[in-house]
Amino acid sequence: MVNGSFENGLEGWTRIACAGKKGTEAFNAATSPMGKVGFGEDGYTAHSGQKLYGFSYIGSDDPTWKGPAELWNRELITQTIRVTPDRPHVLEAWLLTGDQGSGWGRDARIRLVVDEAGGDLLGAFETADQANATQWFAMQHRWLPVRLQFTPRAERVAIGAEFLHWWALEASYLYIDDIRVYPLAATGPSDAGPSAPDSEQSR
Repeated sequence: MVNGSFENGLEGWTRIACAGKKGTEAFNAATSPMGKVGFGEDGYTAHSGQKLYGFSYIGSDDPTWKGPAELWNRELITQTIRVTPDRPHVLEAWLLTGDQGSGWGRDARIRLVVDEAGGDLLGAFETADQANATQWFAMQHRWLPVRLQFTPRAERVAIGAEFLHWWALEASYLYIDDIRVYPLAATGPSDAGPSAPDSEQSR
């Protein structure tokens, strides 16, 4: 894959976003992505290197904010890569979330997702729930690694991460960094090298 640390901005990545809970008047099926590549905010810095991807929400900066309220904003950031079919792989990323004002610290969440069949499950939120995914993670203001094992059924698969900004609170933080994919081996990543992006031809 390319640019898993976001040092080159959004190169290699595709994003979609929606706002509001489906079935309610507030639902908007296509909105501008919330995330951006940057150096972090409010004291958060990249897990490694200089840059990370994600966003923070500060209630006092939102003129519509009057106190905690359900938002249900979602964003998917994805990339299509080349892999070896039928060989187990691992999608790994470092995640950081946190919030203030919820009382339980789980209103900002991230999960990893993979479309093992190489289709377009990650092209829409209606089908993303059918993809292989981790549970939702809330990290309590610290970087922690998350891994998702998968076995591709095609030479190209879509991998990525989904963000859920569940409630508008005093503050919410959702960040990701150092995403990588590697073939599963008994001792960890193999020497086969990184997976190639979909746009790169095999040589």
